[in-house]
Amino acid sequence: MLSIRVILAAWCILFGGLVALAGEPAKDFQPRPFRSPAGERTLEQVLKDLQEQTGNAIVDRRGESNRANPTLTLKSKTFWETLDAIGAQSGIGFSAYQPSRAVALIDTPYRKKMMIHHGGLFRFAVRRVTATRDDETGAHFVDVALDIAWEPRLEPILINLEGGVASFGNKAQKLARQGVLNVAGAGATDKIELRLLAPPRQQEEIKSLHGELRVLAPPRMLEFAFAGLKEKERRSAKQEGVIVTVAGLKKATKLWSLDLVIQNPEGAIPELESFRAQSWLDNNRLWLTWTDPRTKKKQTLMSGPFAEYRDGTSEKMRIAFALEPSEKTPLPPPGADVTLHYRTPSRVTAFTVPFAFRDLPLP
Repeated sequence: MLSIRVILAAWCILFGGLVALAGEPAKDFQPRPFRSPAGERTLEQVLKDLQEQTGNAIVDRRGESNRANPTLTLKSKTFWETLDAIGAQSGIGFSAYQPSRAVALIDTPYRKKMMIHHGGLFRFAVRRVTATRDDETGAHFVDVALDIAWEPRLEPILINLEGGVASFGNKAQKLARQGVLNVAGAGATDKIELRLLAPPRQQEEIKSLHGELRVLAPPRMLEFAFAGLKEKERRSAKQEGVIVTVAGLKKATKLWSLDLVIQNPEGAIPELESFRAQSWLDNNRLWLTWTDPRTKKKQTLMSGPFAEYRDGTSEKMRIAFALEPSEKTPLPPPGADVTLHYRTPSRVTAFTVPFAFRDLPLP
């Protein structure tokens, strides 16, 4: 093992280089502060204000018999700091592993002894620390499993561990860069684990653990709406330099089809490896909305996950869509006033998020 001074010096150089490469989080990637009024407030009041001030969705998925509305005393903090403060005071747990990407209050109690690091829009937690032995090589390892969540308003596409440093007393180990994970559509991941060579048995803790997460995400998603689109009509709309064009709409009894073209400003989408070149589209969605002329009920029909064919580059992408009825929603009936919606990134940016833990007990 190298000395901790040498490793930490190298880490500082690496850290500076990574920030220069990926860029520091811009204003769009900074947490919005939550300003809590002085005095006691109920959980229901706090959650309402927290959603309004931060723009993050929170849902209550506790059982009907377990929906306490305790009184809390909170200070002004960020989104994740506030949720952890609520958990610490009330014992109510929460989860970012939700299909809607909202954070949910759950019946599982809050774990007060979990080690946590708040890093801007991200929350890092140590989920598990285990010691293992490889009987084939005789090597001993310590594995640190992380739980990483991000604010629901952020929609990252790719993340990976860029590197880090772990220290045991006066010795240190460098953490290698890990492979890229696609997290489009998710609100958290438990797929990042850090493997370290185990220290001597007399060592009872990891003195410090520093790392850096690289994130590829749009600062925001743009929503385009095309109301009253007619068959074979061609129509374009532009927002923040992004142009979306819809053409060739064909309406059949069991299938609607159309072509959509996205034109991004030069440099809006960074260059990606060939097999990930279309990853910037992974959070994009197309759907139809209308009011049924007979029932007056509002309807929404989402495009299916395999209902599109893509051809093009990050600067100009053509997508052919085929929309079929779902189990619960039919195609729009004749005479319905239909609006076609499409969401796509304003641009995609890479940035880095450092994290740190101290005094992690070894098993």
